[in-house]
Amino acid sequence: MLWGLGVSTGIAILAAATVPWTLRLFTRGIEIIAAATTMLWITVLLEPGAHLQRHHQRAARHRRRALFGCRRRRVDAVRDVRRLVAA
Repeated sequence: MLWGLGVSTGIAILAAATVPWTLRLFTRGIEIIAAATTMLWITVLLEPGAHLQRHHQRAARHRRRALFGCRRRRVDAVRDVRRLVAA
């Protein structure tokens, strides 16, 4: 998990750091380059959270498969949970 977090954050930092030079290949607009730079630095702040959310979603999916079997549909799993709660 930490390795993936480091890689995703590192790529986001690399993209944000090189955006002024990269965008000059496509546009000469200073406002566009400034806006893109700001947006990519915001991405650097949000990327660790996005990575952790993907990790937790994957863990929840594996837990659900362990509890209810991997071939069951979501409706069956919800029905089984309701039965367990009602019991």
